[in-house]
Amino acid sequence: MNKTEFEELKEERIELAKNIDLFFEDPKLKDWNGADVKEAFRLDATYSKEPTFIEDNWNDRRINLFRALFHIIHNELVKIGRFEVIHKWHEDMNYVTLRDTENDNLYYVEWYKSRGCTSEFLINSKPITLVEYKELITELLTGEFVESIY
Repeated sequence: MNKTEFEELKEERIELAKNIDLFFEDPKLKDWNGADVKEAFRLDATYSKEPTFIEDNWNDRRINLFRALFHIIHNELVKIGRFEVIHKWHEDMNYVTLRDTENDNLYYVEWYKSRGCTSEFLINSKPITLVEYKELITELLTGEFVESIY
């Protein structure tokens, strides 16, 4: 990541963080022509008493907040707040692994190109809950950003 991209990402994170509550208040807001939004979190008592990530989703604004970070962080290892973040892109797939350095939780996320479906969003091999996700995205948008850690 060059200096211009680093500054651009810092500015983008600040803007996204200012509006994070809007993304959570109305995750189905649509400002494009095409398929309607399918929310990425649904109540599923199998995993939690909280709404949990589901694979059958499309352009959920809350998840798009996360994916927006990786327009610039591309095939890199960076530190954001308490998270070590690795992004890899291979054959049109995005793969992100995050390790929480405070409690050693491990997150895994994958999606195709920049399209609206996120196929996996796991914490310690289980689908992430909405509460866990909001904590994660808040830290990623507001935590101190270190350009590269390798």
